[in-house]
Amino acid sequence: MTRHAIARPGARPRSRALASCLVLLAGVAAADDSELFLGDAAAISARANVLFIIDTSGSMDTLVATQAPFASSDTYAGCFDSGALYFATTGALPACDSTSQLPKSLNRCAAGDTPLAETGSYSGRFLVWDPDRERWDRPSPASPAGPLDCEADRGVDGDRT
Repeated sequence: MTRHAIARPGARPRSRALASCLVLLAGVAAADDSELFLGDAAAISARANVLFIIDTSGSMDTLVATQAPFASSDTYAGCFDSGALYFATTGALPACDSTSQLPKSLNRCAAGDTPLAETGSYSGRFLVWDPDRERWDRPSPASPAGPLDCEADRGVDGDRT
């Protein structure tokens, strides 16, 4: 006589899945990573001081503004000339009495228009036309006041037409 088990449809796959999960979780629960903190006891002269803080206060959800955003339409105090573009080759901002400046009217770098209007600065590679030597040179305080163009739109917007 043959015996047949009667079970609900899907009961066997569920029990296999449950058993598999229990086996996997048992391995995770038995894991111990304390050996990461152990080392050569002779080499350790002092115990580490560790402070772990979790801040769940409401202030951590607030965006804090440290200064007003730049607006090209505003007038700012200081000695900068609003009709000039200041440049730096070192990455540091030039001083307001710096001679590293060119008149805005000589700017032919259309790629810098939006960043200058939105943030007040533009970073890129620039060249200034030297009419005496008839060539493009890097800007410097000694550069003649020739047109300024940037690599980003080289050959495209040089005359702003």
